[in-house]
Amino acid sequence: MKVVKSVDDLFLPASGSVDLRGGTLRIPIRVISQKQQQDIFDKYKEPRPPVQPKKDGTGKMVFQPNENDPAWIAECDKRETERAKELFIIGIDIEFKGETVEEKWESVANVLTWGESMILLEAIFVASDVGDEAQEKIKNDFSRPPDTKTECEA
Repeated sequence: MKVVKSVDDLFLPASGSVDLRGGTLRIPIRVISQKQQQDIFDKYKEPRPPVQPKKDGTGKMVFQPNENDPAWIAECDKRETERAKELFIIGIDIEFKGETVEEKWESVANVLTWGESMILLEAIFVASDVGDEAQEKIKNDFSRPPDTKTECEA
C-alpha cells in the first residue's frame, strides 16, 4: 500500500483493462478525474428549449418551454453523443489516430463494434465513478441509432 504524503502522490493510473472478443483483445482503461468529468460536462452544457406562447387559465399569455421541439431534441442528442465520445477517448488508455476528439473517435469506431464500445464506456464509467444519472443520459442517447431518438433526456 502506498502512503500518500502530498498531492503529487495522487496520480490516476490506468485502472485496469477490458477483455473483448473472447479475451483476444485487451484494452486498458483509466480513471477520469472529477475535474476532467466536470470540464467535459461543462463543455457540453444542456441547451435551453425554445419557448412558446400559451394562454394560462386566466387568459394571460405565458411562455412555456417546448421540450418537443425537433431541433432542440436533436441538439440534446448531439450533446450527449459528443460527451460520450470525449469520455470514451479520455477513458481508453491507448494511442489514437487523429488530433481532435472526432478524429480519434472515428479511428476507433472503424474497428470496434457498437457493443464493444458500450462495454468499454460502461467500464470507464464504473472506474471513474460517473454518477448513475449522468451514465443513463449518456448511454441511452449514445446507444440508440439516430433514427430512433425521440426525446431529450436532459
